Amino acid sequence: MRWTPAILHSPAGERVRCDLCPHRCALAPGQVGACKVRRGAAGGMETATFATSVAHTDAVERKPFFHYRPGALALTLAAPGCSFRCDYCVNHPLSQYGREEGPAWEAAPVDVPEVVAAAAARGACVALSYSEPSLAVELTLALAEHGRAAGVEVVWKSNGFLTPEAIDVVTPALAAVNIDLKGLDEARHRRLTGAAAAPVLAAIRAFHQAGVWVEVSTPLVPGVSSSPEDLSAIAAAIADVGRGHPRHQRRRTEERGGGGEG
Repeated sequence: MRWTPAILHSPAGERVRCDLCPHRCALAPGQVGACKVRRGAAGGMETATFATSVAHTDAVERKPFFHYRPGALALTLAAPGCSFRCDYCVNHPLSQYGREEGPAWEAAPVDVPEVVAAAAARGACVALSYSEPSLAVELTLALAEHGRAAGVEVVWKSNGFLTPEAIDVVTPALAAVNIDLKGLDEARHRRLTGAAAAPVLAAIRAFHQAGVWVEVSTPLVPGVSSSPEDLSAIAAAIADVGRGHPRHQRRRTEERGGGGEG
């Protein structure tokens, strides 16, 4: 594992507060946050997510994006780690790295110019998926910076669990996001994910207002999002943000990663 400087943090007494996700972990030097891939450091923070366990090219519809560049290719990267702890995650060793003994670190540092060149050669975008891409915000910004001249865009398949500060930082770097809205009931959402639901809906609205293309996915989880009442409430919440957002519904066994991928 290689630790590199991280952004989005602020002083918290003798600790440093991570301002990337709403957990807002206050960390002593060397202490890792709830995601297990960001840690306190003297005078700041470090991240382990300038790395990937995956590097493959597939149809963008697999993210899933059905209305962002239909028929195009996506070169997918994934650094270990997630801000959620969904027990049904089929990418558990990757997304839940560090939460329990067993999964080893199986990620290599990313050569950003090399990734951008590979995507450009195939007319592809770069997608961050399988685990939670927002934890790799530094990598996202680097990919977007190098990709602009080559016409290579960056997209996320995300759980949408970000702070307003993080959204402000990353929106200029993203062409599209597909966000999992797993449910609206706070108690049930917290039991499923270990996190609040309200920031996810707020992120959908913020990305929409910033001009990022947004698609929304809902895994059909019994007791959380599978009843007609639950699905109607979720649909109404999405429509309140904007009626043009494509919505994907899938059985939970089809989910992939912290943000998921079908």
